Amino acid sequence: MEIWMIMTIYWTDMTMNKQNFYIRLILSSPAIIISVALFWLSNQPQLPHIDFGVEWTDKMLHFIAYFCFGFSLTLAFKGNFPSWSLRKIILIVISIGLIYGISDEIHQSFVPNRTADIFDWLADATGVTVSLSLLKIINLIIKKIRKN
Repeated sequence: MEIWMIMTIYWTDMTMNKQNFYIRLILSSPAIIISVALFWLSNQPQLPHIDFGVEWTDKMLHFIAYFCFGFSLTLAFKGNFPSWSLRKIILIVISIGLIYGISDEIHQSFVPNRTADIFDWLADATGVTVSLSLLKIINLIIKKIRKN
């Protein structure tokens, strides 16, 4: 769902110049790539086992993946819609992250050898929410991209 929302950014302003198009593409590409990767991973009947030597390795991986997803969504929306309030961006990012996480778990319930798990979704939600703590870094990245 959010892929289409992000992609429509490019066609909503037909008067933008080529440089603005490339800036928008750079700011939005990570969110598009990560959402596609998350979907692809969810569709795999079996994933390689990664062991960090702790009991909750699976939840840590969910947290990390959705932390990156939340960061990339924030970069896309903050960079493409600078006039939007911070509150609006936070609500949109959290909403997309929560909905995508739920749809990811539902999707996994239809994949052979996979199950839906509420604790995976909680790890997803926590990752997206914690990623918003990096808004200052995101602002610096956007300024650097816009200068070049």
